[in-house]
Amino acid sequence: MSSFITKARFSLFLCCLFLLAWHGLCADVVGTAVSAQRVATIDEFCEQHFESLPPGKGEEVLLEKVTAAFKDKFAAPAKTPLLREDDALMMAQQLMRRRAAEKYPIPEPAEQQRLAEEEFPLYQRGDRVRIIHKKNPFATTVSEGILYEAKNGIIKLANVSIRVRDMLGISGNEAEALKFDEKATQLRRELFIENMLAELSHSQTEWMLANQTAIENEAMQICAERNEAAGHTFVDGRWTSGYEFLERATLLAYNRLNSLQKVAMERALRLAEHSLEAQMQTVELSSKMAPPGSWISPAEELSRRAKAESDRLRAIAATKEAELKRQAEEKARLEAARLEKERLKRERLEAERLEAERARQALQASQVVETPPRSKTPLYAGIAVIVLLIVAGAVYFMRRGSKDEVDFSKFFEGKGRLQKEFWARVDANPDTFKYVAYLFPSMSDANNALSKLTYIDTSKDGNLSSKRQIYFGAYPHQEGAVCFVGGEKLNYALWREASAILPELPGATYFKVSTEPAVRLELPDMTAISEQGELQIKSLGVEDVISELGEFSRCYRYSTESKSTALAFLEKTAVGEEGVIIHVETPEGIFGKDLNGIFEM
Repeated sequence: MSSFITKARFSLFLCCLFLLAWHGLCADVVGTAVSAQRVATIDEFCEQHFESLPPGKGEEVLLEKVTAAFKDKFAAPAKTPLLREDDALMMAQQLMRRRAAEKYPIPEPAEQQRLAEEEFPLYQRGDRVRIIHKKNPFATTVSEGILYEAKNGIIKLANVSIRVRDMLGISGNEAEALKFDEKATQLRRELFIENMLAELSHSQTEWMLANQTAIENEAMQICAERNEAAGHTFVDGRWTSGYEFLERATLLAYNRLNSLQKVAMERALRLAEHSLEAQMQTVELSSKMAPPGSWISPAEELSRRAKAESDRLRAIAATKEAELKRQAEEKARLEAARLEKERLKRERLEAERLEAERARQALQASQVVETPPRSKTPLYAGIAVIVLLIVAGAVYFMRRGSKDEVDFSKFFEGKGRLQKEFWARVDANPDTFKYVAYLFPSMSDANNALSKLTYIDTSKDGNLSSKRQIYFGAYPHQEGAVCFVGGEKLNYALWREASAILPELPGATYFKVSTEPAVRLELPDMTAISEQGELQIKSLGVEDVISELGEFSRCYRYSTESKSTALAFLEKTAVGEEGVIIHVETPEGIFGKDLNGIFEM
């Protein structure tokens, strides 16, 4: 068994050597970023002093300067010998063998034997066994007892002897029969160990084949890092150290800079030649084309063309400016004409109203009231008259009270009167009556714009209705239609939604929008709270938020250190309208308050 293990391990070792030797033909240890940084340092130093080098001895002088500047840093001899390709390949071999053994470990001989015995057990003398065997060719029986001996195909228990061949031929009984056969069991154990070792060795070989390139690169990298740590530097395909490194790096830098200088000089020479040739051609052509007695230089021609281009651009800019000015004046003229037309219309309507009022008063003054003679009235007739007067008075006061309530269903039945009443209400209460109005190309566009608001519903018949007690609607104006919402109950959230959504719709044009409504919210004095140290509350500002349904709300954001402080602060606040939210952020979560009370996000 040990000879098989030795052979497996030796074949694995030879496989590693063959793989590494074959791959090593093209392998090489190259420098890392450390070598590149060292070379870049020398190269940068050479660039700084290259222009000041004397001609003829530039290379020697540059090497002296580099040696003087870097002898203490790079000129020290290497501390350890250079690690080359064969060292890297040996290191890769060791890494592969160690990692393959860690990946697929081969058990020790004692562990191998234990695994084999566990896989193929063998009954020992003194074990209590239970044997299923043939009693005769036609019947089977079960015998139990203490094993005394199993030898030469005979199993002896305390009170019976059983032949091993009587256990065969019974389904599933072959493995049980082998537990009494020592030679067969031992042979199977050895075969099990050989197969296990062969599988592990094959797995290690496959793993090394799959990871060979990566481990070789790792070994090359490790060797390169160790070389650089010891003082070696990789320069232009060679490992150098000490003064050799300074000399080689300086030579490479000098050759590169010298080549660049030669290329630059040759280019400058070609440019000079081309410039001279161009000047000669210009002189020749100008003498042929210019009229007698005059000569046009190239500089004068270029100056003339530049001036003409500048004049052209100024003329274009002046034309654009004049056009913009003309458009602005035309727009201002049209606006002034519109305002004047509206003013005259208002004056005419006011004059007509005053004339009608004067006519009504004159008519009342000219009428003569005739008082009929008093007649005797029976008592029951007087009682009836009194009852009728009481009923008439009750109806009068009921109708008068109903006029004070807003009849929103009739607001759009008129063709202009109710719209005039709307703007009359705006003029009567400019501080409390808030509104938003925008002009659209047609009535359908205006009604469609109103339907975009969350608090305006559209029925199946296309009629609009409001969820809030506000004025809303649309009416023709000039060549379009104006849609509007407003009222004393138009709070900030409703006003903000209308002023944000309507102008973004297609064809919307600003008509008239009031200032934003005041928010009904009572907050404690933050300065007093901070000075007294009662609550540590920090304001994070105010922002408008939009819910998933598109409803707008004004959110007052604060932060504090605990949930209890947040709840105490919220208790001191009072929210007076819908669409107003207070958020207090804490490490335990966000707590808020609205018109319905305190809640947790």
